[in-house]
Amino acid sequence: MIEQNFFIEKMMPIATVRKLSDTEMNHYRKPYLDKKSRLPMLVWPNEIPIDGTPEDVHSYISNSRKWLAQSEIPKLLLWAKPGMILSEESVHTMKKEIRNLETVFVGKGKHYLQEDQPTKIGSEISNWLEKIQ
Repeated sequence: MIEQNFFIEKMMPIATVRKLSDTEMNHYRKPYLDKKSRLPMLVWPNEIPIDGTPEDVHSYISNSRKWLAQSEIPKLLLWAKPGMILSEESVHTMKKEIRNLETVFVGKGKHYLQEDQPTKIGSEISNWLEKIQ
């Protein structure tokens, strides 16, 4: 993580459908040019709650999901295929469980959808905002 700048050098290329240009990669590298600046990228993955641990993060996410399910506030979920975290099945489950959620398929993408579908994302957010105002 620290020595090889793993998230930027390895995950960015794996988690996008298209190949990012050197200019684009350099923008992602810029905040993490020295090893010390990469420490948050070592800490952050350990905060992802798996099997209820860490407990404080698991509790926060669980409470947030309950709130999302009950809240009337309009919500928008953009998703892509093949995706990396949300499967099509999980998107449909969320649509059933979360009140006032609109889901929009944006096309081909993995994890960094902003890199694979920037125009589609922008237009879908704009369309959604017009509908809810």
